[in-house]
Amino acid sequence: MEIAVIGGGISGLTAAYHLQQKLAADNVIRVYEAERQVGGVIRSDRLLGMVVEGGPDTLFVKEDWLREWISELKLDSDIVYPRPGIKSAWRITTEGESTGPSSTDQGITFREGMAQLPKRLAEKLKGKIKLGSTITLLQPDVETTGFKIHRDRRIYLADAVVLATPAPIARRLMAGWQPTWARELDTIGHRPRALVVGLYAKDAIPERLYQHSGFWNGPGTPWLMDACTVLSRKWQYPDDGTYVALRTFWGAHPPVDVRTWSDEDMMRHHGQELNDLAGVKADPVVSTIYRWNQALPQIDLDQQQRIADWRQTLLRLYPNLAIVGAFMGGVGVASCIKDAMTAAEQLAQWIIHQPGRPVSVPPGS
Repeated sequence: MEIAVIGGGISGLTAAYHLQQKLAADNVIRVYEAERQVGGVIRSDRLLGMVVEGGPDTLFVKEDWLREWISELKLDSDIVYPRPGIKSAWRITTEGESTGPSSTDQGITFREGMAQLPKRLAEKLKGKIKLGSTITLLQPDVETTGFKIHRDRRIYLADAVVLATPAPIARRLMAGWQPTWARELDTIGHRPRALVVGLYAKDAIPERLYQHSGFWNGPGTPWLMDACTVLSRKWQYPDDGTYVALRTFWGAHPPVDVRTWSDEDMMRHHGQELNDLAGVKADPVVSTIYRWNQALPQIDLDQQQRIADWRQTLLRLYPNLAIVGAFMGGVGVASCIKDAMTAAEQLAQWIIHQPGRPVSVPPGS
């Protein structure tokens, strides 16, 4: 069978890898990713040799299945744990400041940053990923009961599809044949977010900030920043300690719309509010900005239930279609991984039990 995975973020890669592990080798899996790199919002880079994150920096490992999966991917030796003795982030609210519970008790990252996880999955899927591949339309094919995939002015046929894109892209791909579902996806909001990462000389960081993993700024205060993470202090990265990496987050507090801010605006706010909230007066030695216009989906409980109901309806109508992603399985890397594995397992069972299909799976799976 031909299986198309549309989207090369953590959800799409996890689903593709799970299918590869579960299905016989005569099944062909192809991952189509519009960007020139895999990982979606998981972005890790190096500035002056230091690991910096442009997206999530923590994988919360609270269950055995996730630990076993990381071991299966042979990432055990690359795990980086929170730094012992670092104090949890303090919180700034309209009522003053307080120290909240640590958010990294069960969390890990990796030696090369969080992007090491999708990159490892991509290595396992070698030859199956097509980067720079934008899918413009997805349609059921009434003749084969599969799907037509429109790409680069050509139409490809797939027997089964994993749709692993943000909600706005899923809506566009399905609007022509699932208008009700498309309207539901239209109700999902995405608040644009931005992150600034700067490297500072160690002596430019006030002692209080140096001893904490960062701070949170709540709604209603005079400041616009969402939070600050002392990235290089939060994690036991293997660096020489010459610089301290500070990461600030923007866009959660109305009326901020980071799409209207230039890079110069962003850096001005970054410097001013780090000074106001933490006493950082120096400019960064080097900095970079990450922008996410379709960042975390904003979904209330009623929407969650409607989406779950529609997913079941679509599964009954199209058992050869799996829809995964943060708007389906919950925000957070671990939630996306678990949801993608569950959906891929359902799809694998459908494929295995098709008439005339081999029931064998790859050795050792």
